[in-house]
This record gives sequence, structure tokens and C-alpha cells, in this order.
Amino acid sequence: MSSTASTSSISSFYTENGVTRLNGSELMSGLDTQKLIDAMTAKTQSKIDKQNSLEQVATWRREMYREVESLMQKLSDDYFSFASDTNILSSTFFSSLDLVSSSSAVSATGTASNAGNVVVNSVSQTAKAAVYTTQDISGVTTIQSGALQSEWAQSAVGGKSLVVGYGGKQYTLTVDSSVTLDSGADADANANLTKITDNLNKQIASSDELKGHVEFSAENGQVTLKSTDGTTDVSVTAYKADGDDTSGETFLSALGLSGKTAAASITGDTVTTDADSPLFNQTVSSASYLKLKVDGTDYTVYLGT
Repeated sequence: MSSTASTSSISSFYTENGVTRLNGSELMSGLDTQKLIDAMTAKTQSKIDKQNSLEQVATWRREMYREVESLMQKLSDDYFSFASDTNILSSTFFSSLDLVSSSSAVSATGTASNAGNVVVNSVSQTAKAAVYTTQDISGVTTIQSGALQSEWAQSAVGGKSLVVGYGGKQYTLTVDSSVTLDSGADADANANLTKITDNLNKQIASSDELKGHVEFSAENGQVTLKSTDGTTDVSVTAYKADGDDTSGETFLSALGLSGKTAAASITGDTVTTDADSPLFNQTVSSASYLKLKVDGTDYTVYLGT
């Protein structure tokens, strides 16, 4: 007679990553059971994580609401509670202010409740309009300038044009508006004319067809236009913006070049450049002004306004 002995084994447990697992011979299949469980519950775990996130957001909102509510309550307690000294709804809030003076000439004391009882008994001296008085300039009380002109002369040469002929073509040259002449009685005519000729030569230098071929010059109160090779004829005529325009002829005449015949060198008549010359306007424009200095401060007086 034979007997059969049976052997039983007791399962054991072990813990990994905070999870207690069953370790028995019946589970020794070679599979990672934890990964299988994680994969099977991944969708459910995602929903749990989302709910946890929403719960955190809700917690933050509650904290913000509590903070705002606390600030609103403080505002109400400070400015709208009748138990507060700073209650703006109280009838005594604005009547508790002190009276002070904003002027060094007048003193005032009291409270706002006294304002309705203020009475002016008398005025010993009224205020005077503000004035500005300068000190004597250069140690004298009277300042005398030189004689003023009965008419104001303003340079009118800027923007004027003339026409130069060379090589069978006509070229219009215009003086820059920045060019101004001296109208003083002792002004040098050659210096004034040189300002004009230098600017005309500047216009010539900017023209590829005229540059190096023609040139203006001023000497002894005369303006000269010549070709640089000394053989090619040049001409100078008045510019006309339209049929009624006479400013170009006036300008050419003021330079002494009116009616000159074409030649290799053209020298104009002797001219003057004083205030009576057509190179100046005898009127006051809105741009005319005087500059004064008083006590080190500069003042500008516009004559045309």
C-alpha cells in the first residue's frame, strides 16, 4: 500500500514602489503584472488626475474670492460704517477740517463750521498788477540806438532765376532761398554779388552738361559769365514763369546783365547792391524781426505781426 504525500506552499508578499504584491508559484508566469495593471487602468487614472487638477483650480479660486471679499469688507468698515471716524456718509466728516491760508500775506485759523461767519471788515491795500522792471543796462538810465531806417530793406535775391544758354541749349539756374544780401550803407557790393555768383556756380556744378564749361564771377561791381574754353559762346536771358512774370527781367537788370549779346565772355554793367537796389524789398514782411537783450535775456520782436 502506498501513500501519496502532498506538499503545500504559502504565498508570500513583497512591496515595490509603495505597492504590495502577491508573490506565489502560481503567478510565476514571467509577465510584469504591475505594468499590465497600469495599462488597463490608464484611462481611469487620467480621469482621476483631471479631477484632481480641477479641484486645485477651485481651491485657488476660493482663496482669491476670500481675499477680494476681505478687501471689500475693509473698505466698507473704513469708509461706510457709522462706527468709523472716516465714514464719508457722516454729516460731520467734511465739517471737521481745519482752515488754513494759502497766502503768506493772510493768516486764517478755525474750522469749516466757522466759514459761514467770516466777514471782511476793511481792506487797507489792494493788490497791484504784476510788472517787470529791468535794472539799468550798462550803468545808464537812457539807451539811445543809432538811427533807424525809415524803410526796412529785406534781401529778395533768394529764389530768383535766370536762363543760361550753352551749346544750343537753355538751362534755368535758381538762387537758393538761403542766400541773403547785406543792405547796410557800408555793405561791400562785390561781397554781395559774390554771394550770388557763388550760388549760381553751385547750381552749374550740379549740372552734368554745364559743369566745367561755364562760370560766373564778380569783380569791381560787375558780374561776368564766360565759357571756360574761351571760344564757345554763352548767353544769359531773363527767366519767365509765365507771360506776365517780370521778376526774372528785374533780377537780370539788377545784375547788370540785361540785353547782353551772346559771346564767349559776357560782362555786365556796374551795379550797386545797396538797399535801393531791386535785389531788396522795401517792405516789412511777417518774417522780419528785431532781437534785443535785456539783463542777459534775449527778446525777439516780430515787426510783421
